[in-house]
Amino acid sequence: MKKIKIDFLAQPTIGMNQSGMKSQLDNLYTHFENDDLLHIHKYNIWEKSSPDIVHYFGMGEGMLQVLKKQKSNGAKIICSPNHWPVDSKVEKLLMKINYKNVIYTNRVTKKFLIDHADSFIVNSESEKKMFSDNLNIEGDRIKVIHNSYGLEKEEIAFGDFRKKYTISKPYALMVGQVGSERKNQKPVLECWQADYDDLYILGGFDNTSYGQKCKRIIDSKSNIHYLGFESNVSILEDAYRNCNLLISPGLIETPSLSAFRALINGAKVCSTDFGGAPREYFGDNVFYFDPYNAKEIARVIAEAIKIKDMKIKFGEFDRFSNTNINKLYKEHYKEILKG
Repeated sequence: MKKIKIDFLAQPTIGMNQSGMKSQLDNLYTHFENDDLLHIHKYNIWEKSSPDIVHYFGMGEGMLQVLKKQKSNGAKIICSPNHWPVDSKVEKLLMKINYKNVIYTNRVTKKFLIDHADSFIVNSESEKKMFSDNLNIEGDRIKVIHNSYGLEKEEIAFGDFRKKYTISKPYALMVGQVGSERKNQKPVLECWQADYDDLYILGGFDNTSYGQKCKRIIDSKSNIHYLGFESNVSILEDAYRNCNLLISPGLIETPSLSAFRALINGAKVCSTDFGGAPREYFGDNVFYFDPYNAKEIARVIAEAIKIKDMKIKFGEFDRFSNTNINKLYKEHYKEILKG
């Protein structure tokens, strides 16, 4: 049987960050590396490629010419946007600018995808509704395939997070780019009390006004520690496995791989409830808050800390296993080629 050739395409800086999008791409690539039907290839600008399908991770990021060329060569285009659409008249107007106007490269790429992608794979039903309502994409072009929770515990070689960072006591964890307003870490830092367990933060740092405000709060509290960016996946996994509490306060999360990893390892999780996506994944197994309400964030964190024994229904997560989720991707690739 002839194999289906699929090029994975992403923004040029994809390899520089251990982002959710990179984790999703790497997970799929590893799973299908020796597949009997699919031949997955990470696109290389120095190589000639004639794929049956281009699976593009992102919805902008300057890959317009590659997408246009492969579309004209007959390839099917699948887009995993990793993008929460905003209902903005200004954004829609800018997307209508002629393709030749490279000032708005990301918006022009987005417009090309909206007009010409054969399929969009989104990660929640709530995201599908946002795409349909705000970007006027027909419902039959949008496929919901939820994110997997990643590798099974027995497939992971755990590092030693505690040893690397000299941690001996119980701890809470927050993961994400410090200084990114979208990650919304400032209200968590502000409400962290002196009698709480130590809070460790993993992620890069944006030297923005918001980032400086976060840094000042971190420096003022002896039980908050910024560790910087951690690229070692085994160390990250060990951090998730051993934390008592993980806090995911982002304004946009679909849902949050770090929260998912901590949850399946038995940690308590406090999560944003924006858009409904986290509830699709986590159900009643986590503590939710409105990410725009600082008082509610403080109250929910305090409640979670008081609870000693969280009853997590692990069986509810079986449908998000790598095996089950990747089957859906394989089926969708075959469906797209059938037309």
